[in-house]
Amino acid sequence: MPNTEILAALGHLPAGAVLTGNTPIQVTDSEHRVYADQRRTQIDMRFAKIIRIGRTRSDIGVDLNNLFNTNYATGYSTTYAYSVGNTANGGTWGNPTSVYTPRFVRINYTLNF
Repeated sequence: MPNTEILAALGHLPAGAVLTGNTPIQVTDSEHRVYADQRRTQIDMRFAKIIRIGRTRSDIGVDLNNLFNTNYATGYSTTYAYSVGNTANGGTWGNPTSVYTPRFVRINYTLNF
Protein backbone atom coordinates (compact mmCIF):
# COMPACT_ATOMS: atom_id res chain seq x y z
CA MET A 1 0.00 0.00 0.00
CA PRO A 2 1.45 3.41 -0.84
CA ASN A 3 2.48 5.34 2.26
CA THR A 4 0.62 8.40 0.98
CA GLU A 5 -2.66 6.46 1.27
CA ILE A 6 -1.73 5.22 4.76
CA LEU A 7 -0.93 8.80 5.81
CA ALA A 8 -4.32 9.98 4.53
CA ALA A 9 -6.18 7.17 6.34
CA LEU A 10 -4.28 7.10 9.66
CA GLY A 11 -2.93 10.62 9.89
CA HIS A 12 0.64 9.32 10.37
CA LEU A 13 3.14 7.10 8.60
CA PRO A 14 4.07 3.62 9.82
CA ALA A 15 7.22 3.43 11.95
CA GLY A 16 10.35 3.78 9.81
CA ALA A 17 8.39 4.47 6.60
CA VAL A 18 9.11 7.24 4.11
CA LEU A 19 6.39 9.17 2.28
CA THR A 20 7.41 7.92 -1.19
CA GLY A 21 7.59 4.23 -0.24
CA ASN A 22 5.18 1.33 0.10
CA THR A 23 4.22 -0.69 3.19
CA PRO A 24 3.05 -4.32 3.04
CA ILE A 25 -0.19 -4.89 4.96
CA GLN A 26 -1.27 -8.33 6.13
CA VAL A 27 -4.90 -8.74 5.12
CA THR A 28 -5.58 -12.10 6.80
CA ASP A 29 -3.71 -14.50 9.02
CA SER A 30 -3.51 -18.30 8.98
CA GLU A 31 -6.22 -18.55 11.64
CA HIS A 32 -8.88 -16.49 9.86
CA ARG A 33 -8.90 -17.57 6.25
CA VAL A 34 -11.20 -16.00 3.73
CA TYR A 35 -11.61 -19.27 1.82
CA ALA A 36 -12.98 -21.99 4.08
CA ASP A 37 -11.42 -25.40 3.83
CA GLN A 38 -13.75 -27.34 1.60
CA ARG A 39 -13.95 -31.06 1.17
CA ARG A 40 -12.26 -31.92 -2.09
CA THR A 41 -12.63 -35.18 -3.91
CA GLN A 42 -10.37 -36.50 -6.60
CA ILE A 43 -10.98 -40.00 -7.91
CA ASP A 44 -8.06 -42.08 -9.17
CA MET A 45 -8.48 -45.58 -10.60
CA ARG A 46 -6.10 -48.37 -11.48
CA PHE A 47 -6.84 -51.36 -13.68
CA ALA A 48 -4.20 -54.09 -13.75
CA LYS A 49 -3.73 -57.66 -14.84
CA ILE A 50 -1.13 -60.07 -13.49
CA ILE A 51 0.23 -62.53 -16.03
CA ARG A 52 2.43 -65.45 -14.90
CA ILE A 53 4.56 -67.30 -17.42
CA GLY A 54 6.88 -69.88 -15.88
CA ARG A 55 8.93 -68.19 -13.17
CA THR A 56 8.26 -64.66 -14.41
CA ARG A 57 5.44 -62.38 -13.41
CA SER A 58 4.22 -59.40 -15.46
CA ASP A 59 1.95 -56.62 -14.29
CA ILE A 60 0.16 -54.69 -17.02
CA GLY A 61 -1.91 -51.75 -15.86
CA VAL A 62 -3.55 -48.43 -16.60
CA ASP A 63 -3.79 -45.60 -14.07
CA LEU A 64 -6.51 -42.99 -14.49
CA ASN A 65 -5.79 -39.95 -12.32
CA ASN A 66 -8.40 -37.27 -11.59
CA LEU A 67 -11.00 -39.35 -13.39
CA PHE A 68 -13.77 -36.72 -13.32
CA ASN A 69 -11.35 -33.87 -14.10
CA THR A 70 -12.10 -31.81 -10.99
CA ASN A 71 -10.57 -28.33 -10.97
CA TYR A 72 -10.60 -27.22 -7.33
CA ALA A 73 -8.29 -24.37 -6.47
CA THR A 74 -5.44 -25.47 -4.21
CA GLY A 75 -3.70 -22.10 -3.80
CA TYR A 76 -4.73 -18.47 -3.75
CA SER A 77 -2.95 -15.17 -4.27
CA THR A 78 -2.21 -13.68 -0.86
CA THR A 79 -0.82 -10.36 -2.08
CA TYR A 80 -2.95 -7.29 -2.60
CA ALA A 81 -1.35 -5.02 -5.18
CA TYR A 82 -2.74 -1.51 -4.73
CA SER A 83 -3.35 0.80 -7.63
CA VAL A 84 -5.91 3.55 -8.14
CA GLY A 85 -7.78 1.52 -10.77
CA ASN A 86 -8.18 -1.73 -8.87
CA THR A 87 -9.25 -0.58 -5.41
CA ALA A 88 -12.92 -1.27 -6.09
CA ASN A 89 -12.46 -4.91 -7.14
CA GLY A 90 -9.55 -5.90 -4.89
CA GLY A 91 -6.95 -6.37 -7.59
CA THR A 92 -5.65 -9.91 -7.80
CA TRP A 93 -5.92 -10.74 -4.10
CA GLY A 94 -7.75 -14.02 -3.55
CA ASN A 95 -7.52 -15.21 -7.15
CA PRO A 96 -6.67 -18.93 -7.57
CA THR A 97 -3.00 -19.53 -8.36
CA SER A 98 -3.06 -23.32 -8.67
CA VAL A 99 -5.61 -26.05 -9.30
CA TYR A 100 -5.70 -29.85 -9.15
CA THR A 101 -3.65 -31.64 -11.77
CA PRO A 102 -5.85 -32.29 -14.81
CA ARG A 103 -6.97 -35.79 -15.80
CA PHE A 104 -4.23 -37.99 -17.19
CA VAL A 105 -3.63 -41.64 -18.08
CA ARG A 106 -0.50 -43.63 -17.34
CA ILE A 107 0.27 -47.08 -18.77
CA ASN A 108 2.38 -49.42 -16.61
CA TYR A 109 4.30 -52.57 -17.36
CA THR A 110 6.39 -54.37 -14.75
CA LEU A 111 8.35 -57.58 -15.30
CA ASN A 112 9.48 -59.57 -12.25
CA PHE A 113 11.86 -62.48 -12.70
